[in-house]
Amino acid sequence: MAIVPDVDERARPWHPDDVEGYVVGLAEAKLDAVRARLLAEEGPQRGPLVVLAADQVVIAPDGSLCHQQPDVPSATAQLMRLAGTTHHLVNGVVLATLSGRLERIVDRHVVTMTNFGEAEAAAYVETHRPFECAGSYRIEDDAGFVISVEGDDPTGVIGLPMRKVAKMLRRAGVTGVA
Repeated sequence: MAIVPDVDERARPWHPDDVEGYVVGLAEAKLDAVRARLLAEEGPQRGPLVVLAADQVVIAPDGSLCHQQPDVPSATAQLMRLAGTTHHLVNGVVLATLSGRLERIVDRHVVTMTNFGEAEAAAYVETHRPFECAGSYRIEDDAGFVISVEGDDPTGVIGLPMRKVAKMLRRAGVTGVA
């Protein structure tokens, strides 16, 4: 079951010298919100076996965060900040069991983009509407903007490093995880 937590991501102070702490802190805030909601609804005896929460941040070449953008002009402008550059994409994932066991992982990627123009960026945003994406793009849309991705788990670029998450779930005793 997927639950959208009520967490204001922009309210957390950004410190470029602690990227991992920032992204794991966001994931932990989401986990806490979801776990509290589930326990309130289902009670401690019927709560979920595990709660998994994650967040992904995109760090522009100047060290600033890229946030989700609500409309075509702002998403296009943000995408243009990334055109022709190399930026960092970092996932923080947190898993908690009912017994209280907590595990955290960080998954990092370095993404290099082509030098595309504003008309191309606007057409992409109009067509694909990546408003839920921190960098205003989705690699799976195959827009031709991404030249290369360096990282351990290629699924992490899409949003959740599934290989690493599967290992976390197995260590937590969840069966049937490939």
